[in-house]
Amino acid sequence: MGPPPEPAEAAGCKNPGLTRASLKRQSGLLTLHVEGHSTKNTAVDVCSAVSILVETLEAALDLLAHLKPAVQKADGLFHLTVQDSQESSLLVASTILGLQMLAKLHPDAVGIDPPEFE
Repeated sequence: MGPPPEPAEAAGCKNPGLTRASLKRQSGLLTLHVEGHSTKNTAVDVCSAVSILVETLEAALDLLAHLKPAVQKADGLFHLTVQDSQESSLLVASTILGLQMLAKLHPDAVGIDPPEFE
């Protein structure tokens, strides 16, 4: 399984009113970090969409792939780490794809950092 899809055009955007996502693959682990709240008019819808994507990832890793990700959640924060495997790579790549689609539709509200791989 190759790396997740390339980042959307919004990658690297430094807008402080942005929901930002980043992905790292290091030492046999995949880590997805999503932080921030969008402050644009679309903020509620975009933040809800981001939440649904990352919560679905957590559930799919647990219930479908039978993996137990380590998850940290707080207001405006979702941090997930899971063992790198074919199943986890596919599920994380699917989530990144959804986040990229949001970033393309709402570049003023969502930004995705380029993935970092070991």
